[in-house]
Amino acid sequence: MKGYVGNSTDQTVFSRDGFVRTGDRGYFDHIGRLYLVGRVPRAAGS
Repeated sequence: MKGYVGNSTDQTVFSRDGFVRTGDRGYFDHIGRLYLVGRVPRAAGS
């Protein structure tokens, strides 16, 4: 992703399997549509 590649201060955004952790909470319905329903609170120190 532009702005993240090669920027060591932002590497914590990526999970071990390469996904980007945005803090959004959501789900997929039965036909594959993604619904965003809220935010995941950040724990202190993370």
